[in-house]
Amino acid sequence: MPVPSIEFGVDIGPFFKINAGFSSIAKVAANIEELGFDSVLVPDHEIDPLIVLSSIAANTSRIRLGTCVLVPDHRNPVLLARQISSVDNLSGGRLILGLGAGEGKEMFGARLDRPVARMLETIRILEELWGQTRVTYHGNFWAVDDYSLDLKPLQRPHPPIWIGASGPRMLSIAAKHGDGCFGPQLIPRHYGEWLNKLRNAAKKVGRDPNRIVPAHLPFTSISNDHERR
Repeated sequence: MPVPSIEFGVDIGPFFKINAGFSSIAKVAANIEELGFDSVLVPDHEIDPLIVLSSIAANTSRIRLGTCVLVPDHRNPVLLARQISSVDNLSGGRLILGLGAGEGKEMFGARLDRPVARMLETIRILEELWGQTRVTYHGNFWAVDDYSLDLKPLQRPHPPIWIGASGPRMLSIAAKHGDGCFGPQLIPRHYGEWLNKLRNAAKKVGRDPNRIVPAHLPFTSISNDHERR
């Protein structure tokens, strides 16, 4: 049985906690690319990941750019579709769209209940906007009336969608809708158990498990000193 290829990426989220400025973010990403890594990932916390990835895209040429993970609850799906299309074109088709359901918190004065259902509806709207000429959609949370998204993503039919999933429901959603899946931070033995659950979920919905890229997110420190962090 052939050994699957393994790619390595860097989540630069911790960088924002130790460096208050933005001037060196692109340089950090360029260094990650020069070191031979395959991807650089940006979280959806204190910063807007799509804006940061736009800067990184302009200063790199090969490395894949991903959100890990973007919470769609915080954005109108039409605006989100435009932003993602823009970043994918700017980067030359290097974007990975990592999505997560979030926690259903109150945002901007509005209660965001049913975060998983909201995420699924956003995915559907995104795919329709990217795949159709004009879109009319009326769902439980969003409405789109005869809208045309002129700028489509460079990657067709759209950038790969990777979904953050740990429990059974999200694993099932990742198996149905995801091109990849971010797992929780786990030790290797527990990661193997999670991976088997993802593969079984894919089989249950009739998908080839090998068509879904699994991503492990371990905390890693590289140093000559075991005590240094």
